[in-house]
Amino acid sequence: MMKAISLTELETATLAAITRLRDTAEVSLSDARTALACDAPSADAKSLARRLNTLAELEGRLSVFRTVIHLNANDRAAEIQAWLMEQAMRGADDNWSGRTNDVSRARHDGVLRALRETDRELNGI
Repeated sequence: MMKAISLTELETATLAAITRLRDTAEVSLSDARTALACDAPSADAKSLARRLNTLAELEGRLSVFRTVIHLNANDRAAEIQAWLMEQAMRGADDNWSGRTNDVSRARHDGVLRALRETDRELNGI
């Protein structure tokens, strides 16, 4: 069960921890974008692909933290656990043949990592 003051609001310490995770992910994403832009003119395609996968993973992580904070801020904290489960069950959306499957999988890896981190904060595990 989620640590909460009530059924509609996350505990202050839990929200602060998730906010710190979001802030760290935002800085990491900004750094990854800068690194990609700096490398783009001279890096080989494989290096750029790795950078894009890193970028996608960070975007996935950040999307989870932002959504949890948004749900809480909009009096929808009671929906957080169900939303987290929905994201975990969703998959990477890579069931078609395409060159961007690695990016989709990397983004989903970021979502899964953030789900574990969020669950740890919500449930104290």
